[in-house]
Amino acid sequence: MLFRSRFLELNRAGYQTQFLLARGANLLLSALVGVCLWLWGRNLGGELCGLIAAGLWLCCPVCLSNAAVATPDVGATLLFLATLWSAWRLAREPQWRTALVVGLLLGGAQLAKFTNILLWAFIPWVWLAVRWREGVPRVALSRLTGLVLTVILAALVVWNAGYLFQGTGRPLGDWTFRSQSLQRLQQGLSGWQRVPVPLPTDYLAGFDRQRATMEGSHPVYLDGVWNLEGFPAYYLYCAAYKWPHGTQLWILLGLAVWLGEIGRAHV
Repeated sequence: MLFRSRFLELNRAGYQTQFLLARGANLLLSALVGVCLWLWGRNLGGELCGLIAAGLWLCCPVCLSNAAVATPDVGATLLFLATLWSAWRLAREPQWRTALVVGLLLGGAQLAKFTNILLWAFIPWVWLAVRWREGVPRVALSRLTGLVLTVILAALVVWNAGYLFQGTGRPLGDWTFRSQSLQRLQQGLSGWQRVPVPLPTDYLAGFDRQRATMEGSHPVYLDGVWNLEGFPAYYLYCAAYKWPHGTQLWILLGLAVWLGEIGRAHV
C-alpha cells in the first residue's frame, strides 16, 4: 500500500500510461511462456503435445488473470520454465554452452521471485530423471563437476549483479536473522561463521523477512474456515478449485500413463 500510494503521488500525470505499459509487458511475457511450453512440448512428444501444453497455459483463467496485472509472477514463471527446459536439454546433451545458459537463467530466476529458490532442488531432479529415463551415456566425473560449477558460478554472478554486488561476501557470523529456519541454519554452520555468504545483502535480508512472516501465526482461509495453523492440503484444494477441468484431466491422464510405464518396467 505504501509503495502504491507513493508511486501514484510521483506519477499523477502519467500513471495510467505506466500501468498500461506494465500490463502490456506482462501480456508479452505470458505469450513467451506459451511459446516455451509449445517448443518444449514439441521436443518431448511432437507437434500436438506442444500445442496442448501451450493451449493449457494460454486458455487457463488463472494464468490469464495473472497476465493482465502488473506483478512479477508471469516473469518469474517464464524464467522458471526456461531454466527447467534448459536443464532438461543439459541432461540430454551435457555441453558447456548449455550449462552456461542454465546458470544465467537460474540466476535471473532468483532475481524475479523468492519462490524460484526451488529451482536449486528441481534442476538435480530433472538431471536424474532424464538420465535415468532416456538411458543416455554416462558423463565423466571431471566433466560433470565442471558443468555443475559452470551452472553455479554463472547463476551467482547474475544473482549478485542484479543487486550490483552490494553486500556480497558478508560473513555468515555477521548476520542476525529473524526467521527460525535461517537461525537454525546459522547455528548448524557454527564452525563456518567467518565464511563469506555469496549472496547480496538485500536479497538475503528480504528472504529472511519473508520467511519470518511465513513462520509467524497468520490467518488462512479455506472452505469457510479461518485457521491460524494453516491447512496441510491447502494447495491440493487450490488445484481442485482453481484449475480448469481440462487441465485436471490432462494431469490425471499423465499420471496414469506415468504409473503405467513404471508398472511395465517392473514386470
